[in-house]
Amino acid sequence: MMNQREKGDGVIGLALAALIVLIYGVPVLFGWFGFYGDDWIYIYNQRLAGAKSFVEFVRWDRPFSAWVYVLSGAAFGTSPILYHVLILAQRVFAAILFFATFRILFPKRRLAVAAASFLFALYPGFKQQPIAVQFILHFASMDLCLLSMWWMVRVAAGRVKGPRAAVGTVFMALLAALGLFSCEYFTGWELLRPALIWVALSGHGSENLSSMRRLTAMIRAWSPYLLGTAGFLIWRVFIFSFQTYQPKLLNELSDSPAQGLATMTRRVLSDLNVVTIETFRNTFKQPSGLGRRLIFGGVILVSFAVLTIVFRSIPSSVSDTADDSQGERRDLGWLVVLGFLALLTAGVPFWATLLPIETSFPWDRSTLPFGFGVALLSAGLVGAFFRRGAAPFVFAFLVALSAGSHTVNAMIYHDETAKLNDYF
Repeated sequence: MMNQREKGDGVIGLALAALIVLIYGVPVLFGWFGFYGDDWIYIYNQRLAGAKSFVEFVRWDRPFSAWVYVLSGAAFGTSPILYHVLILAQRVFAAILFFATFRILFPKRRLAVAAASFLFALYPGFKQQPIAVQFILHFASMDLCLLSMWWMVRVAAGRVKGPRAAVGTVFMALLAALGLFSCEYFTGWELLRPALIWVALSGHGSENLSSMRRLTAMIRAWSPYLLGTAGFLIWRVFIFSFQTYQPKLLNELSDSPAQGLATMTRRVLSDLNVVTIETFRNTFKQPSGLGRRLIFGGVILVSFAVLTIVFRSIPSSVSDTADDSQGERRDLGWLVVLGFLALLTAGVPFWATLLPIETSFPWDRSTLPFGFGVALLSAGLVGAFFRRGAAPFVFAFLVALSAGSHTVNAMIYHDETAKLNDYF
């Protein structure tokens, strides 16, 4: 039998999955989407040479990514809707894993964790999910990373012990490494693991450990994943090297440390503004045409109303004590710290190569790893600066704006499909 907490988490998980399916999935069911961008070269290769040919097809760029396209190509062939359903399922899986992980880390902050999960699922920076064939790789890498983080946190929190924990950790570390070797987008997330382990150790029976013993426990829990990350970096930098984008920032730091540091500082500050403030400011942009504006407004209003009900039904603090204000401040502070750290680490692969990070196509793809940090930071700041009665409304407003933004984006991709069909 499930206890009340598990039932409550299950309801939130179902609501999270339902919103993702409605916002991302309804256009798929309506047949709005087809193939776009680099999808075509994968589909052409699939049709020309079959799924097994992807081993050679991706060897020059991401040789370890072949497994994603061999499996999907063999299963789906050249059917657009099947790839869109797959990436939708990957998105749902990622959001559920995110929610489950942070519910372990912050068991008393159900509202903040739920809001962060909704914001992570609908982060409005990345708008290329309709390019499904290309990005099933990125979401596969994301899901493997999140799955291993969930297991890592469970072990650190004492949810899993003994041989099962040891064997599971080895397996999850291998999956995390597979995700890294397949796609480098989430390399920076690996640097967040020590902080996640530290929070898990701090809140689950390890409060009385000395700092040194806790540090030792943290390093021991992190080491299997660190080995995978180190292996990837050695292979990527010294063996496979940089086949496409070059490490421009690293070269600049080597040639002129002062100039390189100045370049890095400017880029970090500018890009953090892009993935946070500028991204949410763009959610207010309306589509052209009265009908589409009505749909846009309707999605925001309905989403806001439903999400307000959902968030208001979730207690902001779940505690066994009457006064948990100090614990709440500590947890919200940790959310802010983890969010900020996640933003900094997410940018590592992009800042090393000085790749653009923008809100417009095609470089909005670079914002995908930043949704993790933006979600945590937003949840922590809203929880800290708004009263408990107002926080659900603010959370609902932010998620509703994101839902509206993705609806406008779906319209744009629908128009592209219509134009392509008219052309042919």
